[in-house]
Order: sequence, then structure tokens, then C-alpha cells
Amino acid sequence: MSLKERQQFLLEGLPNVSAVIAKRLLNHFGSIKDIANASEDELMDVPGIGKGIATEIIQVINSNYLED
Repeated sequence: MSLKERQQFLLEGLPNVSAVIAKRLLNHFGSIKDIANASEDELMDVPGIGKGIATEIIQVINSNYLED
């Protein structure tokens, strides 16, 4: 996989993030780091991301990992 494909693949693991939304996020923010640091409002600036999806993305990124 190329770097571009790996970046898209990582983002597609987020809730309700399709290949199209992953590309939009990367084009808008430029890097996964900037996406991870974005606020809910900033995520909602990306077409196709509403409040629900933005909230879910923030939750997954910011929550601590809990082992079973």
C-alpha cells in the first residue's frame, strides 16, 4: 500500500467514514494529525460530515483504550 492508501485506510476505520469522506478529510486538513486535532465544528466544515459523525469521530479519537 502507498502512504496515501494507508492514510485513507486508517480514516475509513472511523465511524461512518467512507473512502469518499476519508479523501475529503485528508484534502481539507492535509494530515491525519490535523484531523485528530480538529474540533467538532472544524470536522463539520467537511462536506458529508454532520454533527453526529463529527461527535463519533471525536469520541473514538479522544477516548482511552479499555481492555476487556
